[in-house]
Amino acid sequence: MRYLYICKKKDRLYTGMTTNLNHRMRQHQQAALLYIEFFKEKHKAALRERQIKGWRKDKKLSLIHRADKQVSLPWVYPKGIHAGQSN
Repeated sequence: MRYLYICKKKDRLYTGMTTNLNHRMRQHQQAALLYIEFFKEKHKAALRERQIKGWRKDKKLSLIHRADKQVSLPWVYPKGIHAGQSN
């Protein structure tokens, strides 16, 4: 499974793709996870990542608010994913 994510750190949004969300959020250090999409196919996740990376900040924030996925924790473990688990 591939995760496309948007996180926020120091008023800056980061968009990325990973197979291990827990590990990636630890790498971002103190970033707040705001948005997640799940993909089975790597190329679809990569296309979506490229699309979102091309957006202005206001459009990314609109996506986050529409999805109502804003999270205030440093990172979140999606259902079925546990701390320290790798894919």
